[in-house]
Amino acid sequence: MKTIQHHFNRIFLLVLLLFAAAAVLPSDAPISGGTIQAQAAASKATVAKKADTIISTVVEEDDSALEQLEKLFVYAEENWGYSRSTSTITSLGTARTFAYTIYKSKAGSCYHFAAGYAYLARQALGSSKKYTVRIAVGQTNGFGNGLQAHAWAEIKIDGTWYVFDPNLDKFAENSSLKYYMAKRSRSSVKKVYNKYKNVKYYTVAYKKV
Repeated sequence: MKTIQHHFNRIFLLVLLLFAAAAVLPSDAPISGGTIQAQAAASKATVAKKADTIISTVVEEDDSALEQLEKLFVYAEENWGYSRSTSTITSLGTARTFAYTIYKSKAGSCYHFAAGYAYLARQALGSSKKYTVRIAVGQTNGFGNGLQAHAWAEIKIDGTWYVFDPNLDKFAENSSLKYYMAKRSRSSVKKVYNKYKNVKYYTVAYKKV
């Protein structure tokens, strides 16, 4: 009887430990296939190194800035699939984690796509002040189901802001490169992104590694 009670106590303790572990998962833990995967925040150097590795396999040394941006955009669409996430980007720290997650798993939500592409673009463009790269977190009606939470990348080129949205471009109907370098001020683009109401922006910095 003591042996049975001992085993019961061990099982009960194990269940308690599992519940405790689930309770302390970070709020930005990505969801994949309905399973929460806890991850530590990715460092600037870690994300930059991974981005640089991808860039080296996608672009050529003599590619212009715009050629690099387009090749990386096509790479994101062709190589990244969709994986549901219940969390969102709330800081540059969470953005780096989203980016690193999609670099490794090749799947993610619009937040992963936005962060992943933004960091690829920033690393490819280098430290030049001619360009500003940021992640936008807001809403879109581009999927045809009314307004829904969404994230995308924006890049300022020669003083003009452009939208770069590989997630919407891949999953919305008839969108082949429609959301690649779409002029942000264009009325048709503003309409798709809810006229940028209540959008939060996170500017991405270049990291030399």
